[in-house]
Amino acid sequence: MGNLSATSTDLHVTCKGTLMDVRRAMFQVERFMRDQNATGELYDDLNLVLSEAMTNIARHGYPRDEGTISFHLRLKPDAVICRLTDHGIPYRPDALGLSSPEPGSFAEGGYGWFLIRSLTQTLAYSRSEGMNILDFTIPRRPESQQH
Repeated sequence: MGNLSATSTDLHVTCKGTLMDVRRAMFQVERFMRDQNATGELYDDLNLVLSEAMTNIARHGYPRDEGTISFHLRLKPDAVICRLTDHGIPYRPDALGLSSPEPGSFAEGGYGWFLIRSLTQTLAYSRSEGMNILDFTIPRRPESQQH
């Protein structure tokens, strides 16, 4: 799969930029979150955001299965902070997902960035020295909002 390092509050994973390796990396996230006794809701939100972003990188950033994806998670009492990096094709998410796709269009895609924006508290993209950098924060839901 790639490199993995973890502490009680941090997880760093580097994997190949393929859909299969993204799936394997997400199993590491699940194990880390479970080991930290994170709520199911926090894990679900993180899983949706991180897997959607990484899948987009694998599909669009590395169209020939070349390259790696890295992420660093920090679990804090009120949120999960994540930095996701890759050296794939540059992208501009500024205008993506600002509104939900029209349900009547029965589009198979187009929901990813809307979900990412809906579930994150902060979201910032930059490109530096050939690297895409996506930083986001997913807040823990208040007890009254948890199911």
